[in-house]
Amino acid sequence: MINIYNFHCFAGFFLAQETAAAKDDILHIDISRHINTIIDLVITRGPTILLTLIILLVINFLANKFFEKAQGWLASMIFKKKEVFEEGKKRVHTLAYTIKQIIMILVWVTGISNIMSKLGINMDPILATAGILGFAVSFGSQNLVKDIIAGIFILLEDQVRVGDWASINGLSGEVESINLRTVILRDMAGTMHIIPNGQINTLSNESRDWSASMLNIKVDFREEPDKIVEIMKKAGAELREDEKFRDLITDDVEIFGVDSLEGGRMAIKGRIKTRPGQQWGVGRGFLKKLRDGLLKEGIRSPYPPVSLSWDPLSKAEAKEERLPDNRD
Repeated sequence: MINIYNFHCFAGFFLAQETAAAKDDILHIDISRHINTIIDLVITRGPTILLTLIILLVINFLANKFFEKAQGWLASMIFKKKEVFEEGKKRVHTLAYTIKQIIMILVWVTGISNIMSKLGINMDPILATAGILGFAVSFGSQNLVKDIIAGIFILLEDQVRVGDWASINGLSGEVESINLRTVILRDMAGTMHIIPNGQINTLSNESRDWSASMLNIKVDFREEPDKIVEIMKKAGAELREDEKFRDLITDDVEIFGVDSLEGGRMAIKGRIKTRPGQQWGVGRGFLKKLRDGLLKEGIRSPYPPVSLSWDPLSKAEAKEERLPDNRD
């Protein structure tokens, strides 16, 4: 019995050792097979994959340089007049940026698909799955589709361009970027406003083709209106002769006449046409020259100066002159 028991123990131990050794051999064979497969892929297909990546990077670099150089050339070819050249350049920049984005997305998708096919990955199931997922996601991304469609029309209709000063849904600022989904504004305080294209209800472009500085000059209503108009015209003529503003003004100052009479004040309205986006600087320059002209002619302000004074002695004298109390 003892011998039979010892035999069974020895046989079991021997079988366990052989099984473990067999497992190690199988694991070693599998690891070696994977390593050999990877080495084979690197040797046979690695150069092609590396070349594809290099080509993608080169295309990306050349596309950036091409669109950067082509913007000015296209603007000069299409918009030959000097006064519309800058506006045309902004429009070309906006369209070129969007076209470059679309082209680069297509190039990278094609390149990555090529690399995956070189690695032996079948793209058909992936593309089919992506199509099904895209169809499913489209039901839950109606706002995204709406933004993209609205962005296409904004670009095609040339409603606003990069560099324009615009008001969108009550927010004002310089247009920093336009793409298929959003418009980005930067206001005077430096705050960035990101507005989805599909949520744009009102868009006011304050620098399209030409701008204007609106004038609303208020003086004492007893002043002669014709005299004020002459002072305003003179200030406008001096502004057009100023080297700083000469190229920013497109026409002489327009005076519309007396606009209102109320509260002892007379308001005279007018405007100065300027190049796009230059109305604020021109308006400040005009007001400075107008102020000098009004002071020189002695024109009265509609708001008379008020001075306040306090004399401590008069307060002490008032206490001494207080009437006696007659309640007794």
